[in-house]
Amino acid sequence: MINIIVMDGSKLRTNENGVISIIVTMVFIIVVGLIVLGFGEISRNQSRQTLDNQLSTASYYAAQSGINTILNKIISSPNSSNSSCNAPGLSFSSNSNSNITCATWQTSVSTLIWDDISVNKSQTAYIPIPNHSPAQTSYILNIRWNNIGSSPYISSSCDGKLYDSASWSNKCPSAGVLRLNISSGPSSSCSDRSCLKNSSQTYYLIPKYGPSSSSPAIFKPSTQPKMYYSNNLVFSIQCDIANPCNWINMRSIYSDSSVTIDSNGANFVGGQAKIDVTAVTNGVARRVVAQANIAQNTPDGVSDYSIVSTKSLCKNVAVSDTSGSELRYPLDSALSPSPSTGPCKSY
Repeated sequence: MINIIVMDGSKLRTNENGVISIIVTMVFIIVVGLIVLGFGEISRNQSRQTLDNQLSTASYYAAQSGINTILNKIISSPNSSNSSCNAPGLSFSSNSNSNITCATWQTSVSTLIWDDISVNKSQTAYIPIPNHSPAQTSYILNIRWNNIGSSPYISSSCDGKLYDSASWSNKCPSAGVLRLNISSGPSSSCSDRSCLKNSSQTYYLIPKYGPSSSSPAIFKPSTQPKMYYSNNLVFSIQCDIANPCNWINMRSIYSDSSVTIDSNGANFVGGQAKIDVTAVTNGVARRVVAQANIAQNTPDGVSDYSIVSTKSLCKNVAVSDTSGSELRYPLDSALSPSPSTGPCKSY
């Protein structure tokens, strides 16, 4: 027996219930997957960045160690220099993963640099006579100064007058006053106050909008302190090779200063050295370039608690004896009741 089943085509239907749910689920899975992959990539990048920072820091300290090693070598042998990367005769102390790959240095530089002349303590710098021709009898020093991190721009409100600190920072925001005590000594043959005075001259460099003082100044030891006004924060002074400006004691007033000294392209040998060191730790390299003082036996700056006289005003020092009685002496008398220079003498 054969059963024949006849189906009404008009009653055939496509059952689409749940298709939208499947599509939404697939899209959701894809989006979640992308989010997970994104977070994973971010996490890997952060881990890689953290590791790179650690390796970079290790390379930086290895390079610093190399600079200190080279600096000690230069101080003991000031005329040494190295223009190749192999740093002959040096061994560097670093961990097993860090290596010095290049180290060069030179003790002849065209510009001397200080970025830390403070209002709290003076600093004495040795200035070698720049390279010159045999027939040359004098040379020029160009001294530039400005606030650390500021551009050497003089505001029109900077009128050259001296104010309290708060007013000064508003009127002259780009630079303070730089005090220079320039000397051809000290030396073993110049050890007392009179000798040092006869070999020194003091300048106060004052920012001022408008015309500058005549330039260059001429180094004249044993003369009154002088004020120099500058609208471009440059002070030029002429020094004699026979009576050089070998030592400059610098102190900033109102704000910390960065200072540079050049001599119209001539090089200074033995005052500062430029050191360039590259170190690598597990493939991550850091390069450190530094310029540091290498002159030996450079005297310290003026003590923070010393009394400074400009030698041009009558100044007295008040002290007390063991009984509490107040005694007054002229500043330059070395606490002698009868100073040989006479009381309040200007010289």
